[in-house]
Amino acid sequence: MTRSPKWRPIALTVWLATAGALGACEPGDQAPPVTPAAARPVPAAMPPADRARAVVAARLNVTAEDVAVISITARDFPDSSLDCPEPDMLYQQVITPGHQVIVEAEGRRFDVRVSGAGARICHRRKGSGGGDPRPTPVQKLAERARADLARHLHCEVSDVTIANLRALKPGDELPGCALNCDPGASLCGYAVALLHDGRRYDYFVNDTALSPCPPIVSS
Repeated sequence: MTRSPKWRPIALTVWLATAGALGACEPGDQAPPVTPAAARPVPAAMPPADRARAVVAARLNVTAEDVAVISITARDFPDSSLDCPEPDMLYQQVITPGHQVIVEAEGRRFDVRVSGAGARICHRRKGSGGGDPRPTPVQKLAERARADLARHLHCEVSDVTIANLRALKPGDELPGCALNCDPGASLCGYAVALLHDGRRYDYFVNDTALSPCPPIVSS
């Protein structure tokens, strides 16, 4: 009678395990692709320096490890532009705490402004020596409204903040004001919402008009 070879299943199991291990190390196999750090979402709780590195890394399509932090400074920025306004943009005139982070990558330095959950690269105009301090035409109009309200309330202009500003077209309405816009004009002016001591004041302003809505009765 022929005995069944009990060693064969064991040998087969060992051979399969060995072959599987060798197959996992074949040079032709590739590991699943890893998403580079620059393409990953930036966590909201990330520290300011790391947030600045992530923003620049995403801009240059490199990893955050390729971005070096040169300096980080805590600042109270004078407005919501983080002291780096863009042309023809209006920003809330409120003190905005944050950080200025200088980083370096690929031989270039970047000035990154960080506040709250936001971070952006600050682009300065060449030859400006730190940005163009001149207000835009829209900012000038809003500042006229601030100054007028401060005069009515007998307070400092710095005590009045700009809460909102929106463009007004012919046909738009602003309660308390007669806009008298030219029907053929593309822009009538701006509605400026101002705050003082917890109270809101609305203004209509353009190049020739400046009116509180409704009129303010000075005490």
